[in-house]
Formats: sequence, C-alpha cells, structure tokens
Amino acid sequence: MPLLTFSQLREGIDQRMDDPAITQGKTHCFYKIFQHALTYSLTESHQKLLKNRLHWPVFAQRAIYRLKSFNHSVSPSKMKSILLMDDGRIGTDENGTVKSYYFGPLLDELGRDGISIARDHNHDSALPREYELSDIELFRRTPIDPTEGKMLEDISFVLSKAKKSGKFNDVEIDHISSALHSFFEQYHMFYQWLKNSGVKHLLMTNHYHREGIIAAAKDLGIISFEFQHGLIAAQDLYYVYDNKLAPFADKAFFCDHLVVFGDYWKNVLLKGAGYAPEQLIVAGDYSIQRKAWKKHLSVEKENAIFIGAQKNMPEHYIRYTKQLLSIIEEKHPEWEVWVKLHPYEKEPKMYNELLRSKYCKLYGNGDDLMALLSKSKIQISVYSTTFFDALGLGVVNFSLQNYTTGSDYAKAMAEEGMAVPLLFDEDPVEKFELHQQENLLNREDVYGPIDLSKLKALLDLN
Repeated sequence: MPLLTFSQLREGIDQRMDDPAITQGKTHCFYKIFQHALTYSLTESHQKLLKNRLHWPVFAQRAIYRLKSFNHSVSPSKMKSILLMDDGRIGTDENGTVKSYYFGPLLDELGRDGISIARDHNHDSALPREYELSDIELFRRTPIDPTEGKMLEDISFVLSKAKKSGKFNDVEIDHISSALHSFFEQYHMFYQWLKNSGVKHLLMTNHYHREGIIAAAKDLGIISFEFQHGLIAAQDLYYVYDNKLAPFADKAFFCDHLVVFGDYWKNVLLKGAGYAPEQLIVAGDYSIQRKAWKKHLSVEKENAIFIGAQKNMPEHYIRYTKQLLSIIEEKHPEWEVWVKLHPYEKEPKMYNELLRSKYCKLYGNGDDLMALLSKSKIQISVYSTTFFDALGLGVVNFSLQNYTTGSDYAKAMAEEGMAVPLLFDEDPVEKFELHQQENLLNREDVYGPIDLSKLKALLDLN
C-alpha cells in the first residue's frame, strides 16, 4: 500500500477532479464522497471496496429495499428536540470525574433537558445514552420513501456522469461506486431513524465520512452542528478546501454550523471553501481541559518526554519510541518516556512491547492529558492538537519531520512556531537543553474563554 503524504493525496485528487462540477448531481454535490473514494484508490486500499447495486436501474434498487423490509418492522423513534451523537472520547475533569471529553462540559452548561443521546462509536463513554448503535442499525431494513428515491436517482445520475467523463479509470470508478453505496446506506439508515422523530438540532463531532447522516438531517429539515474535536489545518484533506469548491459547498454535505475553540481555528477555516463566516461559531474551550488546565500551571516538572500517539499508526510510533528509548537508556537514564494512546486506537495491545523498557510508561483513554503535559518538559509528535493543548504549560514541543504520511503537517507545525523540528535519530533532550521554544500563538487565540450564547440561541435554549 503506497504511503502518500496529504499533499500527494490532494494533488492526486485535484488531478482527477480539477473541476468539482464533475461531482455535481441534479441536486447534490458528491465531491466529498468522490474524495473518499479517490483516497482509497490512490492508497490502494482495495479492502474498502463494497459490493453494490448502483449499476442496476433505480426501480430495481428500490425493490430490493422493499424485499428487505418483509417480516421486519421498526417503531418510529420519538426523541427530544436536540440529538447528541456521543463520540466516545472521555477524560478527567478538574475534580477527577470521568466525563465525555467534549460533550461532558457542554452538557454541564446546556443541561440535559431537551437532549437525547445516541452512541456514535464502538468505544464506550461516560455519557448515559438512550440509543445504541443496534437501535439505529434496525432501520437499514426499511423501504425507501420518495425523498430517498430522489437521492438514489441523484447518485445514479452522478455515477453515470463520472463513468462517461473519461476522468477516472476502472478501479477509481469501482471505488466511487462503492463510496456512493456506503453513503446511501448511511443516509437511508439515519433518514429512516430520524424521520418523524421530533429532532430539530443534531450535534456531532466530525463531518467527514458522516455525509450520510448530514444529508439525512438536511432532507428532514434538521439543523446540524459539528464540534471541533482536534486539529484543523490547511494541510488537512477535509477542512480547508480549495476555493473552486465554493460554488458547490452548500450542496456538498457540510454541517450547517461548525463550533470551534477560538479565533485561530476560525481564521484557518476561512482561508478555504466549505464554510461561510456566519456558519462558524467561536464557543471557546468547551472541552474537559477548560477548567482543569489552570490547576496544572504550578505543577512541578519532571524529566519526562510525552508522546501523544496518533490513531492507527502503532507501527510508526512504536518504531520511533524504541529509537528514543535507546537514546534515553544510553545517554539520559534520569528521564522517562510517557506514551498516551489515541482514544480511538484500534491496536492498543501493540504498544505493550514498549513496557519492556523500564524508562517507558503507557497511558490510555481515561488518563488526564493535561496532567501528563503539565508534568512533562518535552512533547514529541508528528502533528497533533496536543501541541496546542500544551500552550502555556511550559512544554517544549518537538515535531518529527519527514516521518509518516503526516510530514506536511509536521512541516507546518514547525513553520508556525508550534514545534521545534526533530529528526528521527536526533536526541531531543540535548536539543531541549540548547533550545527553549517560543510559541508564536497565545493560548487565548487557540482556546478562548467559554461563550455559548450564540450556540444556545441557535439551539433555542436561551
């Protein structure tokens, strides 16, 4: 499988979709769906291919859904006016209480009245939920209604358009067909679940690969809100889009509003297409770290190097950490390496081999990120929101350059002054002792004071 940087992926996608009009259906723009498909094709992730019937006439596809519904009935879900999709991320607040990392503090501010909660991920959470994934899955086996039929017709139209364009080879067409199928299956399931539910507002954390639920919400007149849950960067595939998408953005399955932590992130987003200024809500730091951060300001530092491992990259992080531990063992035995796994890491047990070294400690989803950062003198990653989390805590950030597919991000982290560039085999302790980092950003620009007034007004909670 080719390891491509985000810049290489963007270049490959842009070559095939130099004009987003190729992804415009009669009603909707499927640019993001095509983007997913081409990412899989370019990285040769052919295990993502799904059998589908999009080459069938639409009436035949509709008949299959009717057949699936025989001897299968579901009751309409009656929910409160606000539906929160729980992403499963957890953390510890300033009192040591385990909460949802982003939605726990928000619910403290907004209250639970008028809010239903559904599981949005296989990971468990600290939030009590009314709906599980199994409850939502039941709605896959239901007949499609006229609105869904129009969506299916639009999908068939844009797929036919792509085939006739000559822009895509056979493998790419297979991936596009597969991605459109996956999109419609998600759309159908959520449309049927949310139909007649009473939901007026939908809260969730990420828009990419969630186009189905966003499309269902739009067709049902439900206002959707995405809440920032991590890094937003110009190098990303899914946030700062080229301005050529601007004429199609309102039809391209973005949430109606995007809630961010501070002005810094809003300004990053406004550099590209996807969001108009009025769609962006600066709510301040609504994460669990908001109050916990201040109590860590006076914590005594330890000779610790913090590594925040990134999702589904165990081979890369284990390889680097082993290299780092060899340096620590030989040159700096008074130091330790603390590795915190990503909340959505699929292979956490792989990291256990690092515990063979007495200089390494592992931390998981429920461990307090801010407590670990505040005690650390050094943080090492490729690119991560934790670089921003460390602002004001006296941590020197190091970004591994020319390593993994995130090398574009890493370069940007160094250029923006968020991290000191570090090569794979360099000694970060020696570099730390020679170089004290000066951040170019104030913490208040990145994580502003909490202000939910605009959000509450849009949610009819004032």
